[in-house]
Amino acid sequence: ASILWAFANLNFTHGALFSAVREVLSQQAETCSPRELVQIAWAFSRVKKADEELLSHIFSPVVREKLLEFDVPRDLCTLAFTFSNARVMDEGLFNDIAHVLSSKVKLMNAH
Repeated sequence: ASILWAFANLNFTHGALFSAVREVLSQQAETCSPRELVQIAWAFSRVKKADEELLSHIFSPVVREKLLEFDVPRDLCTLAFTFSNARVMDEGLFNDIAHVLSSKVKLMNAH
């Protein structure tokens, strides 16, 4: 997760690396921690490698299973941004995120 984040932070895309990680994710996403899911999703979105297949079909089910394990509000806000940045609308996931965040609004800052 950290290497993808580092590459994406510099807007550096290494196609083979991102493709290999995507393949592993399709089989093992559920083994990722909530923080790793956030970092990986953000990295794919940042370098424009995120799409509906990756986010809605691979990430969303795992995120929903672990929803209460995420650092709230930071991680859930980052996930919402990731989907938005990739132009992927997963209404069910967004409703779940909104439900969890609604009780945490006072903890959020302007960012």
